[in-house]
Amino acid sequence: MAQATRANRQPPQLTREQFLEDFDYLMAAFEEKFPSFGIIYRRNGVDTLSLMPELRKRILDESMEWDYLPF
Repeated sequence: MAQATRANRQPPQLTREQFLEDFDYLMAAFEEKFPSFGIIYRRNGVDTLSLMPELRKRILDESMEWDYLPF
């Protein structure tokens, strides 16, 4: 049996709702566990948390084609 590699694996079949649920869970975990958002802002002037609503909106607006996701 051939071992699955990154190149020949099929992407999971997620609904848009599942995708958003996963995104929201990940963002909540980042906010809770990742202490460096303030450092990123002070060093680079990027308010990372303020980008989250725009990223979520892009998920809602774009098709669910996997080729736009940079894995």
